[in-house]
Amino acid sequence: MFFTVSSYSFGVNAAGLGIDSPPTNVSFDFVSAVGALGAQFDATLESRDGTVTAAFPQVSTFEGGQFQGTYYSGSVAVLDRSMNLSSAISEQIFAGSAAVLELTDIGPGVTLGLPPYTLAEDLTLCMSAQGFSDGGPTVAVRMDDDPSGAPEPDSRLLLALGASLLVVAKRFRRAFGKCVFANRWGSLVLSSWQIGILPLKCLNSNQRSQKITE
Repeated sequence: MFFTVSSYSFGVNAAGLGIDSPPTNVSFDFVSAVGALGAQFDATLESRDGTVTAAFPQVSTFEGGQFQGTYYSGSVAVLDRSMNLSSAISEQIFAGSAAVLELTDIGPGVTLGLPPYTLAEDLTLCMSAQGFSDGGPTVAVRMDDDPSGAPEPDSRLLLALGASLLVVAKRFRRAFGKCVFANRWGSLVLSSWQIGILPLKCLNSNQRSQKITE
């Protein structure tokens, strides 16, 4: 699966805080129904044109957790990973205000997703640099590497989405060590170091939820 994630709001908000750096740490989690427990995936982050790629360390395995949301609360399978990036590599990967997260199944076939949420809503991605963190909204998902399956969004879409996030985010005080994510309905979720799937959590406001491990 290929998730195109916007980094536009990260760049603008980091610059507003005097941080002149691309993301140097990227973390994500992807939730699915419990049928995915034990499934193993490779995860890579790449530029939109696929010319620059960075692999997340080690194989990622779906592990058990608990999910609390508007439309579902209960047991889930969670895939999560984090990695550091050099500034040089990060600048190439996030050129054009977006990057692509690729998840590759390395085992038998498995059905992914947490109904009634969409695959885009099942993914949460955080970008961090110099103590500042921000969430990256998923703007496109495709199931294979055939571009005809789902076209990539153009730069105008990414810029428009990023601008809409900033309109909402600027109404709130920005803080270091917290991830901020706003969806197209204008909801805003703030979170910081909490007991969760990753030490630093960006909660996806499309899901309007808290996700914690058992």
